[in-house]
Amino acid sequence: MPAGIIEQYIITYGLIPVIIFVILFSILKYSINSKFNVIRDREIANLKNSYEKELESIKHQLQLEHAKLSIVYESQKTSFQHIITAMREAIEAVVQTYDESWVPIDNKYFSNFNKAMYQESLFIEKKVFVP
Repeated sequence: MPAGIIEQYIITYGLIPVIIFVILFSILKYSINSKFNVIRDREIANLKNSYEKELESIKHQLQLEHAKLSIVYESQKTSFQHIITAMREAIEAVVQTYDESWVPIDNKYFSNFNKAMYQESLFIEKKVFVP
């Protein structure tokens, strides 16, 4: 509004209606802002709750996967220990000093090693068996 119209309004109706209008306008503006703040806070809380639920779900899945991988790791560790033990026995059977008392290598060490490899192959990746 041009300044002249406001001055005319003040002269015609007085200053009190203008003050009342400004006060009511301020109250209305505060009320609208507070409602927007309430709506915004509610939306933020809803988003936060949905993200917390999703995060809990992901956390639970990761804990399950970690437990599963821990079991697999322990099984692989035990399998490798069995294989290494059988391999050590087979190597010790092969390593002999060559002299007159040399005896043929006992096949039981190699059969034990093969048996250990086949039994433990469930817990070991296929790449281990590739030459």
